[in-house]
Amino acid sequence: MARPKISVVIIGKNEERNVTDCLKSVDGWADQIVFVDDFSTDRTVELVNQFSRVKVVQRAMEQEGRHRNFGAAQADHDWIMILDCDERATPELLAEIDTLFDTRDDRAVAFWVPRKNYIGDYWLRHGGWYPAPHMKLYNRKFFRWKESVYDVVHPGMEFTQPGYIQGPNLSNHLIHHNYKNVEDFIRKTNRLTTLDGIKWYLDGRNMGMGRAFRRTVDRFLRRYVRKEGWKDGYYGFITAVLSGFYELAAYSKLREIRQRGYYLKEYGITDEMLADAPLFAEPSRWRKFMTALRATPKSWKTAWRNVQGKRCEAEVEILGHLAGPEGVCVDAGGAYGRTMYALAKSARRGRVLGFEPVRFNMSVLKQIKAIFLLNNVTLHKLALGRESGKIYAVSPLKPKGKVGYALSYLSPKVIPNTECERVDMVTLDGFLEEKPLDRLDVLICDTEGSELAVLQGAAQTIDKFRPAVMASVEDYRLQRCGDNQAGVAQFFRDKKYGFYSLQDGRLTAVQELKAEANYFFLPEEKSADIVARLNPPPAA
Repeated sequence: MARPKISVVIIGKNEERNVTDCLKSVDGWADQIVFVDDFSTDRTVELVNQFSRVKVVQRAMEQEGRHRNFGAAQADHDWIMILDCDERATPELLAEIDTLFDTRDDRAVAFWVPRKNYIGDYWLRHGGWYPAPHMKLYNRKFFRWKESVYDVVHPGMEFTQPGYIQGPNLSNHLIHHNYKNVEDFIRKTNRLTTLDGIKWYLDGRNMGMGRAFRRTVDRFLRRYVRKEGWKDGYYGFITAVLSGFYELAAYSKLREIRQRGYYLKEYGITDEMLADAPLFAEPSRWRKFMTALRATPKSWKTAWRNVQGKRCEAEVEILGHLAGPEGVCVDAGGAYGRTMYALAKSARRGRVLGFEPVRFNMSVLKQIKAIFLLNNVTLHKLALGRESGKIYAVSPLKPKGKVGYALSYLSPKVIPNTECERVDMVTLDGFLEEKPLDRLDVLICDTEGSELAVLQGAAQTIDKFRPAVMASVEDYRLQRCGDNQAGVAQFFRDKKYGFYSLQDGRLTAVQELKAEANYFFLPEEKSADIVARLNPPPAA
């Protein structure tokens, strides 16, 4: 069988040092060369244009898999050979590809090619650096790169149709001038560890200091001892050390991203990408144990009791189903975190914005976020109300002098025999003007009496997004803030919302609000779908 026509696709940015030799290695053999330039600022494009048979297209690379698929789509032929600018195809490899199709299984549509990796002019023969095959030849009709939003580097690959397989690895190799010198090795490691840190953050990777350290040691021993990197002498040792350090560096950057949000904007991670990513991972038993050791006994006891215990209100149990996996939720008055936990665990690819003004309650929420790895939660130490300004968060005293932080409420003045804390208050409308959302699916109001004030301060947001609302509207608590249930009912009637309560495990429409219940308020245009989705089917 004659060799089919092959398009060579090369991607690169600022590769004037490498691109000429790369193109020369396939010029005259390839039926077409496509160069995808990531808006280089050096002489890369000028040098590429010196080759008359090269098609140049420009595109900013925001995700590697999508970028490679774009390059393949620009080619005229279905068989694609993918190269990086620091790779060179050897004549022996090209000759092997020419004869490959004579004996190829018709189902084999992707082939891996060995690579000789160099640091400077030294070929790394051991330590796992050779043969280290990579997928380099494939048919784009049946095979593609994955475009997962969190695969910002090292994307996976997939067959697009059933019945096709990976062919055998080729015998001849590419030359890969991976690193110019040790400085270049460290520079590339710095960049790739940042990208891997971002990738781990976006896919909710379970990674802690202990695991990162174990992986660091294991990677060094694997390269230097098990894969005989010691046979490469000085370079074998240096590359093994730096390869081990890779894991610790990537974890350190993951930690900075989690705590401070570093690197995301610099590497083009958009709010859309963050919204599409899980950002949530179930913690391992080891992580739970170590986090529990760092937690104070009181905060750990409180976290477990309120998140996993039996004291939770029945309405909280259906919040996860209400939010959905991509939901965006606002939790006003998070207190001890049960609603926050339920929303975050369900909205794995979504976001939860928690608002809690009381210092102690905020410390508990932060502990819960750390213990259960709620990476899709953003906490704000703010009170929500009908206007911006300052207000007192009042925590009543319980018997034996204990402070009832879970019962904290807002007051314009100091209340005797309570613990009062001066806090900042904003409206949800004003907050979202500065930090806008694309959607809002669920709004929780459990603020011990100021629920109507929160709702009035969120009136524009409710009109815009029409979220489902769960609110505690106990009359005696509303009255201490100058409001009442009738005001809440009128607010939702004006917004064309229906009233629902949970009765025998089912959402049931009600006409009036009673004194003691939590209620769900659903927009009339969505209520039928929401109720049908949340209510279990009746027993046969």
